[in-house]
Formats: sequence, C-alpha cells, structure tokens
Amino acid sequence: MKKTIITALALIAMTSAFAQNTTLTCKIVGLPDSSNIGLALIDGTNANVTYKAPILDGEAVIKFDLEEPRGFYLMVNDKHTGEIIVLDKNENATLTAKMDNGEIGDVNVEGSLTYLEYYIKRIDKDALNKKYIAHTKVPAYIEYSKALAAKDTAKCKLLRNSREWKDFEKSERWFFDEVQRQYKGVQEANKNSWLGPFFMMTNYSYLTKEQLPEWEKFSDEVKNSFYGKACHDLIVPPSEVGKKMPDFQFTNFKNKKKVSLSNVLKKNKYVLIDFWASWCKPCRKEIPNIKAIYEKYHRKGFDVVSISADAKEADWIKALKEENLPWWNDRDGKQGLCSLYKVKYYPTIYLLDSEGKVVAKDIRGEELAKRLEELLR
Repeated sequence: MKKTIITALALIAMTSAFAQNTTLTCKIVGLPDSSNIGLALIDGTNANVTYKAPILDGEAVIKFDLEEPRGFYLMVNDKHTGEIIVLDKNENATLTAKMDNGEIGDVNVEGSLTYLEYYIKRIDKDALNKKYIAHTKVPAYIEYSKALAAKDTAKCKLLRNSREWKDFEKSERWFFDEVQRQYKGVQEANKNSWLGPFFMMTNYSYLTKEQLPEWEKFSDEVKNSFYGKACHDLIVPPSEVGKKMPDFQFTNFKNKKKVSLSNVLKKNKYVLIDFWASWCKPCRKEIPNIKAIYEKYHRKGFDVVSISADAKEADWIKALKEENLPWWNDRDGKQGLCSLYKVKYYPTIYLLDSEGKVVAKDIRGEELAKRLEELLR
C-alpha cells in the first residue's frame, strides 16, 4: 500500500512537471480550418514560431508552459501579423480577430491580466504611424518623393535646399525626438517591472550602447530578469572584431549574376555588408549616408553588399528603385543569410577587411566616414 501511494505521488509530480500551464484559444474570422496560428517568442532574435496549433472547428488552442511573463509575435500560417501577445503562467486567454485580404484586425485578448497591463501601458504605435503619415502630407515631401521616384537628382537637390524642406526636416526631427521621449518615458515608468526592458526591446528597432544609460535605470531585479538580460546582451554584445565571417553566394539584382562575397572582398580593401529591409525606417534613413560614403571611397577600395530581409520581392524591388542603390544587392529569401550572420535587428552592419575579418560592427554615419578616412589614407 505504501509503495502504491509513493508511486502515485511520483506520477502526480511528473504530470505537474510536464503540465502545460498556459492556454491561448484563438478565434479568427476569415481563416479556414487547417490554417495554423503560432506564437514566436520575443527574445531579441529573429525567432521562428515557438508554439502553434491548427484551426479546427473555427478555433486554434495553443498550450504551453511558462514560469514568468513572456511576449510573443502572433503568427498566421507562419507569417508575422505585427501583433504582440503577452501572457503569464496559469493564464487561460482567448484571442478574437478578423482576417481581411491577408491583414489582421480587431484583435482582442480576454482572460489575461498580463496582456491587459501591457495593453494599457504600451505606446500606441498605430497612432504614431498615423501621425507620421499625416506629417508627410506636405507639398515639400510629396514633390521630393515624386522627384526621387523619377530619379530627378537636380530637382531633389533643389528641393532639399528650399525653405519648405528645411521646415519639414525641423518638424521631422521634433517628431522623432518626441517618439524617443515617449519610449524613454514608458521604460522609466516601468523600471521596477519586467515590462520596462520588454518595452525597450519592442519599441526600438535595434539596441546599441546608446541605450545603456536607459537600461541602467532598471532595478537590480529587473536587470536580472529574462528581458533585462536579453536587452543587455543586445546593448553590449560580445565583440566580433577580428572574427572571420563566413563566405556566401548571392545573386546581384542588377545583372542577375551569382557572386560570392569572397570575390567582392578580393577586389576591395574594405566591404560593408548592410542587412536591411524596405519597412525598416532606420535602414532607409541610413542609406543616404552610405551612398555619400560609397561615392567618396569606392574608387579607393570600398564596396557595399546590401542584403534585404523583405519577405515580399515586390517590396524589395520597389525600395531599390526608390533608393537607387549603386552597389551589390540581393534579397535573403530562402538562402538564410540573415541567420548565417545571426542578424537580430535591422539595420545590422558589418565592415569587413579583404580577408573577411570584422573591422567594425553597426558602424554608421559620421563614425563610418571617419573610420574609412583613417583606413583608406
């Protein structure tokens, strides 16, 4: 009898150890049965689906185990929707939404106090995006966009020197400064909560040492939390300087010819590899700087290879035409180049020497110009 009781207790303990303590039931109108709903863990990497379940009889039930709060990107048929879902252990939540022409909307989550707290405290990025779009509906920006699309460099230059453009740039700087103030504000307001570093990770496109003073404001407990540690690893990553990066092949957009990185390196003294995407605003903002540096140093042995992370080829091609990039270009597609270089954010930039060794990482703007001036004297 005693042995039977001990065995039963052991089985209960084992069942508890492997129990899935969190459930998300998804009911999305417009998705047929056999579609799958997934959750990709937000941890500072380009994670694929972590948990998923098929839709059966109109709903998908995802069960998994959590020990503390975690954030996830909502995925539909293995594609990002842009929606963030936050859950904690022992929560049984229900998500409802609608799919229309491949876009998700009317997302609502009930049964999770963790999600409710996140939703109340978060920054409404949709509102910010609408505000920015309204900001660009000015004649100076519209005319400049048309001139850029028509590759009318003379008109672009003329517009950039106009009073209207200067006013637009001043207004744009104010807008992004305001966004930064909001980001810092929501992080500081949650410096004693795991939400602080979680907001830091999800608000910024990428983290650099510039965010270290913000991270330092978190409490010791928060710094040692899952998201506190993950943010620190992104802000102060292990140095890769001197490391030889792997070779890869790509198909150049301009002539459709296959090229190896090693061949580009052999013909140059330094090569910049720029991992970017058409939807990444910091990436697009950095392109004029790279173009100016390319024009100045290309003949001295400097070249650029841009690898886009765009899921849709059409989006990538449209951006290429808008930006008129004069160097090597390819889209990652199924090659896995972003994974090969362990890209966690965009833009990710590597400056390599002719042997393929890292000279600098995430160097941009004036810092990149000064470094190349020193290297190519």
